[in-house]
Amino acid sequence: MEKAGQEVDVHTYGVLVRALCMEGNMKDARKLFHSMGEKGVKPSNVIYDMMIYGYGRERSSYKALKLIMEMRQKNLVPNSASYGLTIRVLCKDDKCQEAEALLDDMVRAGLQTSESICQALLDAKARLRGSTDVSFV
Repeated sequence: MEKAGQEVDVHTYGVLVRALCMEGNMKDARKLFHSMGEKGVKPSNVIYDMMIYGYGRERSSYKALKLIMEMRQKNLVPNSASYGLTIRVLCKDDKCQEAEALLDDMVRAGLQTSESICQALLDAKARLRGSTDVSFV
């Protein structure tokens, strides 16, 4: 696109990153994501969320968690969607302590939790305990 004289903006990158993440091509998504900084384009929360989603699909929970930390370092404020996606990714990978710590960070940041986020954490804890009863986990 750049070779054709078309300007590549954050929205164009977002579409491309999303497509790569949806098809499970995280290697190329990661390259494109990192190239944004080299081109002076700041990734949006939505692009970070897509990367978190992609890492979740490939069960790379620590890479997803690292992105939340990176967002903070770059003065991007993770929103409820960013936190929720990352918590769910951690829970799918049975990383309950990390998920719970992130949930605490979310609450401290004044963000609203949801029933589905809490349920994901309860389900993960129940799996680790070998129980299906999550009512008193």
